[in-house]
Amino acid sequence: MESEDDSVQFEESDSECPDDGDFLWEKFAILTSISSDPLEVFEGFIDLFMQSEDDELFNQMMDRISNAIYKPIAIEHTLDENYDTIVEYINDKSHGFWYELGKEGKKWKCEWFTGKQCECTECGGLSIRDVVKAFIKLFLEMQNDELIQKIESDIDEMEDLPLCARIDRTIKKYEDDIIEKLQEARNKLDSNDWDYSCFFS
Repeated sequence: MESEDDSVQFEESDSECPDDGDFLWEKFAILTSISSDPLEVFEGFIDLFMQSEDDELFNQMMDRISNAIYKPIAIEHTLDENYDTIVEYINDKSHGFWYELGKEGKKWKCEWFTGKQCECTECGGLSIRDVVKAFIKLFLEMQNDELIQKIESDIDEMEDLPLCARIDRTIKKYEDDIIEKLQEARNKLDSNDWDYSCFFS
């Protein structure tokens, strides 16, 4: 189990939110900062991203959102319409992708994956809606990132290997590029007084 110090916590801050833009790698820099092995954490996000593309419900949601003129409203409507199913799937091992999204909550014995708003110190007050919304936004950006698309393409080409082996080999291939991207993002974060919670709201 991770300690409280290992979890990502966003305290109230007087810092400002960044202007609208592409902050995919800044998000990755924040999310991977909790670990002594950022590549391992990054690999976990690639694994979830690849799993999501085989999930019927998530693909239906993403298609609707991707085709919407105003995506923030489309995200909220899509979550409203599918919320009960999402709660059910997150608690069902047979729905691997959704179950993985709730894995941290289960490990911490939080209540957020039941559909309630959790108030424990481990997860910082997460809810299923917050988590799924953050992943939707993250994956929309990943679909449009050049390096992520190269990684995804290489993973798809190795059809004779299990997914975990394909991901591991591909991450090693692009390790230098990934580390460079993460470092550039960290430098950008360090040079700006941004409220990190804005990247995930």
